[in-house]
Amino acid sequence: MAIYTEQAFKTEANAQWGRIQNDLPTWHKLHTDRRKPGKNYVPVIADAIANGWSVYHNASSSTLKEMLLGDVKLRSELSILKNFGTTAGTQTMMALRPWKVGEVSITEDVVTESLIEQKKQYTAAIAEGVRLGKSTDSLVKPNEGSELLYKGSILNDGFWWPFVNDAWVLGAVHQLKIFHLTLASVDDDLLWDGAAARCRVLGRELIGLKTAGYSLVGLPSWVTTKPVVPAVASGFSTASTTGVKATDAEVRAALGFTFAPNSKAKALNISLTSYLAEIDKYKSAAEIRTAIFGSEVSYAAYDYRAIVES
Repeated sequence: MAIYTEQAFKTEANAQWGRIQNDLPTWHKLHTDRRKPGKNYVPVIADAIANGWSVYHNASSSTLKEMLLGDVKLRSELSILKNFGTTAGTQTMMALRPWKVGEVSITEDVVTESLIEQKKQYTAAIAEGVRLGKSTDSLVKPNEGSELLYKGSILNDGFWWPFVNDAWVLGAVHQLKIFHLTLASVDDDLLWDGAAARCRVLGRELIGLKTAGYSLVGLPSWVTTKPVVPAVASGFSTASTTGVKATDAEVRAALGFTFAPNSKAKALNISLTSYLAEIDKYKSAAEIRTAIFGSEVSYAAYDYRAIVES
């Protein structure tokens, strides 16, 4: 099994460093010389790998069972960030610098706003327990935001680059977490960069899921019922039912795409090495689309618990 210890992860990342560095964005350069943290701080290789490990570890111990995929807009929705939390390694994007969504400035304090209320309630409960002479040992003390900011469902690392993204995917799939792609449709330019002839981030993520034995899970079908006014007023009303198919475009657009493990063995055995090797095999958006979206597992037939407990 490829579930990593810290040392195993760092050893493999060092061995694969030449391949990893090929995916450096033009704006992100790593150096072997040490530089003091500051405005122009550039992490050294050891620091970059250590941050990758932190992201892997935090993704694998995420507080939720579902991880969210999407475009940059996903990280601009304050309500989503607060509800699902973010994954980061040594520093969160929000801690690195404040940013705005509309007129709202987002910082750690804003994201952890709900924790402030939790702390107030906790303090009040302690005071009430003392007043009544009751034990307060069973009260759960609110965390300081580390779970919400570092072990959530949306990758938001302050030192992001493709290696960090790969580590995030690996950490989650090694714990058989479900991935939800929060898009109505997936354009080719989200999968493949034609000018650079390389995978986009979402393309890498989906290739990772495919390599880990994940499948696109079909959507449930259901029936809608609506009242029908009789042609002749009789004092009674009837109802008509309409089946909603899982293949309906409106349904898929509304619910997005869910990817879940279909092979526990593949999920547990994917490694950084095998992940990178698979990425190199894809040469176009069409290849990625066919591999990932070309088939799906029926919603009615899929049993997540059976996969996890197998």
